[in-house]
Amino acid sequence: MVDVTVTGIVRAAPDDVFRFLADLENWPRWQSDMKSTSLVSGERGAVGAVYRYVSKAMGQTFDSTVVVTQVDVPREVAFEGEWSRMIKPSGRYLVEPAPEGSRVTLNPHPEVRGVGRLMAPLITFMGRRLNREHLEMLREVLDAG
Repeated sequence: MVDVTVTGIVRAAPDDVFRFLADLENWPRWQSDMKSTSLVSGERGAVGAVYRYVSKAMGQTFDSTVVVTQVDVPREVAFEGEWSRMIKPSGRYLVEPAPEGSRVTLNPHPEVRGVGRLMAPLITFMGRRLNREHLEMLREVLDAG
């Protein structure tokens, strides 16, 4: 498994940040590798909600689904996906109150198989860099209101 943790401050109320992160249709608004997401079934941002996504990363296009597996309002949302080539996406977002607004932790931890196991150190490095960019975009989107 690859495990990346990136934490930072977003100048928005924790409830607003959580609501935004829990709806995975927002991914393209703050994740540059996400080209589209759509709710396929279930209630938006609730356990069991299934989202289809298209992502372009590491020179590959991934077209698959993820399901919301855990929601602890207003603190945590977790998701897990189907295998798409060498990667099975999973991760969680944590939101905590902070004096400046919200402390946000992005924690993608996809499983890898096949050649992905050999590439795990590179996937971890790239994932950390990409999630720092995601956090910055999240700040820009939510700070703008």
